[in-house]
Amino acid sequence: MTVANTYRAANPTLLRRVWSARPGSFGEVPCVYVGRRDEDSPDDDTGTYTRNISVEVIAVDVFGDNEQTTDRMDVLVDPLTSAYRSAWSASVAGGIIDRVGLVLDGEIAVTNPTTNVTTYYRSATLTVAAHVQEGRT
Repeated sequence: MTVANTYRAANPTLLRRVWSARPGSFGEVPCVYVGRRDEDSPDDDTGTYTRNISVEVIAVDVFGDNEQTTDRMDVLVDPLTSAYRSAWSASVAGGIIDRVGLVLDGEIAVTNPTTNVTTYYRSATLTVAAHVQEGRT
Protein backbone atom coordinates (compact mmCIF):
# COMPACT_ATOMS: atom_id res chain seq x y z
CA MET A 1 0.00 0.00 0.00
CA THR A 2 2.81 2.41 0.88
CA VAL A 3 4.60 1.98 -2.44
CA ALA A 4 1.37 2.15 -4.49
CA ASN A 5 0.13 5.26 -2.67
CA THR A 6 3.51 6.98 -3.08
CA TYR A 7 3.43 6.16 -6.80
CA ARG A 8 -0.16 7.47 -7.06
CA ALA A 9 0.76 10.73 -5.32
CA ALA A 10 3.57 11.28 -7.83
CA ASN A 11 1.46 10.15 -10.84
CA PRO A 12 -2.19 11.03 -10.16
CA THR A 13 -3.19 10.89 -13.82
CA LEU A 14 -1.62 7.45 -14.36
CA LEU A 15 -3.00 5.86 -11.19
CA ARG A 16 -6.27 7.23 -9.88
CA ARG A 17 -7.09 4.94 -6.93
CA VAL A 18 -5.39 2.46 -4.62
CA TRP A 19 -7.51 -0.07 -2.74
CA SER A 20 -6.41 -2.37 0.10
CA ALA A 21 -8.75 -5.10 -1.26
CA ARG A 22 -10.77 -5.67 -4.41
CA PRO A 23 -13.53 -3.04 -4.57
CA GLY A 24 -17.11 -3.88 -5.51
CA SER A 25 -16.76 -1.76 -8.64
CA PHE A 26 -14.00 0.07 -10.47
CA GLY A 27 -15.32 3.62 -10.72
CA GLU A 28 -12.00 5.36 -11.29
CA VAL A 29 -9.48 3.62 -13.50
CA PRO A 30 -6.63 3.01 -13.84
CA CYS A 31 -6.46 1.74 -10.28
CA VAL A 32 -4.67 -0.93 -8.28
CA TYR A 33 -5.81 -3.12 -5.43
CA VAL A 34 -4.14 -5.62 -3.16
CA GLY A 35 -5.23 -9.14 -3.99
CA ARG A 36 -4.02 -12.37 -2.43
CA ARG A 37 -1.78 -12.16 0.62
CA ASP A 38 -0.18 -15.57 1.01
CA GLU A 39 2.18 -16.47 3.81
CA ASP A 40 4.45 -19.51 3.83
CA SER A 41 7.23 -21.11 5.80
CA PRO A 42 7.76 -18.72 8.71
CA ASP A 43 11.28 -18.86 10.10
CA ASP A 44 12.02 -18.91 13.83
CA ASP A 45 15.41 -18.19 15.31
CA THR A 46 16.71 -16.74 18.52
CA GLY A 47 14.98 -13.45 19.12
CA THR A 48 13.16 -13.08 15.76
CA TYR A 49 10.24 -14.51 13.87
CA THR A 50 10.33 -13.93 10.09
CA ARG A 51 7.15 -14.11 8.03
CA ASN A 52 7.55 -14.75 4.28
CA ILE A 53 4.68 -13.06 2.50
CA SER A 54 3.68 -12.99 -1.16
CA VAL A 55 1.28 -10.20 -2.12
CA GLU A 56 -0.52 -9.64 -5.42
CA VAL A 57 -0.89 -6.05 -6.58
CA ILE A 58 -3.47 -5.94 -9.37
CA ALA A 59 -3.63 -3.04 -11.82
CA VAL A 60 -7.00 -2.52 -13.51
CA ASP A 61 -8.02 -0.45 -16.52
CA VAL A 62 -10.76 -0.38 -19.14
CA PHE A 63 -10.36 -2.06 -22.50
CA GLY A 64 -9.80 0.34 -25.39
CA ASP A 65 -8.64 -0.57 -28.84
CA ASN A 66 -5.86 -3.16 -28.68
CA GLU A 67 -2.92 -0.78 -29.22
CA GLN A 68 -4.28 1.88 -26.86
CA THR A 69 -5.04 -0.68 -24.13
CA THR A 70 -1.56 -2.19 -24.33
CA ASP A 71 0.19 1.19 -24.27
CA ARG A 72 -1.92 2.56 -21.42
CA MET A 73 -1.38 -0.51 -19.21
CA ASP A 74 2.37 -0.54 -19.98
CA VAL A 75 2.63 3.15 -19.03
CA LEU A 76 1.05 2.28 -15.66
CA VAL A 77 2.64 -1.08 -14.86
CA ASP A 78 6.26 -0.63 -15.97
CA PRO A 79 7.06 2.32 -13.67
CA LEU A 80 4.93 0.84 -10.85
CA THR A 81 7.00 -2.36 -11.08
CA SER A 82 10.15 -0.24 -10.95
CA ALA A 83 8.82 1.53 -7.85
CA TYR A 84 8.42 -1.82 -6.07
CA ARG A 85 11.86 -2.96 -7.21
CA SER A 86 13.38 0.31 -5.96
CA ALA A 87 11.74 -0.20 -2.57
CA TRP A 88 13.35 -3.62 -2.03
CA SER A 89 15.97 -2.34 0.35
CA ALA A 90 13.64 -0.03 2.22
CA SER A 91 11.95 -1.08 5.39
CA VAL A 92 8.24 -1.11 4.58
CA ALA A 93 5.81 -1.72 7.45
CA GLY A 94 8.47 -3.52 9.48
CA GLY A 95 9.61 -5.67 6.58
CA ILE A 96 11.75 -5.77 3.48
CA ILE A 97 10.42 -6.09 -0.06
CA ASP A 98 12.49 -8.89 -1.52
CA ARG A 99 11.47 -9.03 -5.15
CA VAL A 100 8.79 -8.41 -7.74
CA GLY A 101 7.89 -11.65 -9.52
CA LEU A 102 6.12 -12.11 -12.79
CA VAL A 103 3.76 -9.53 -14.18
CA LEU A 104 0.78 -11.47 -15.54
CA ASP A 105 -1.73 -9.92 -17.94
CA GLY A 106 -5.36 -10.87 -17.59
CA GLU A 107 -8.90 -9.61 -17.32
CA ILE A 108 -11.49 -9.20 -14.60
CA ALA A 109 -15.22 -9.68 -15.05
CA VAL A 110 -17.58 -7.63 -12.86
CA THR A 111 -21.30 -8.43 -13.03
CA ASN A 112 -23.84 -5.84 -11.94
CA PRO A 113 -26.27 -7.74 -9.67
CA THR A 114 -29.18 -5.46 -10.58
CA THR A 115 -28.89 -5.55 -14.38
CA ASN A 116 -26.91 -8.82 -14.68
CA VAL A 117 -24.63 -7.05 -17.19
CA THR A 118 -20.98 -8.09 -17.09
CA THR A 119 -18.21 -5.56 -17.70
CA TYR A 120 -14.69 -6.74 -18.50
CA TYR A 121 -11.58 -4.89 -17.36
CA ARG A 122 -7.96 -5.33 -18.37
CA SER A 123 -5.65 -6.36 -15.53
CA ALA A 124 -2.00 -6.93 -14.76
CA THR A 125 -0.94 -8.77 -11.62
CA LEU A 126 2.40 -8.01 -9.95
CA THR A 127 3.57 -10.46 -7.31
CA VAL A 128 5.63 -8.84 -4.57
CA ALA A 129 7.52 -10.94 -2.02
CA ALA A 130 8.31 -9.51 1.39
CA HIS A 131 9.89 -10.65 4.61
CA VAL A 132 8.58 -9.21 7.87
CA GLN A 133 10.66 -9.72 10.99
CA GLU A 134 9.10 -9.54 14.42
CA GLY A 135 10.92 -9.63 17.74
CA ARG A 136 10.28 -12.50 20.12
CA THR A 137 10.42 -12.53 23.88
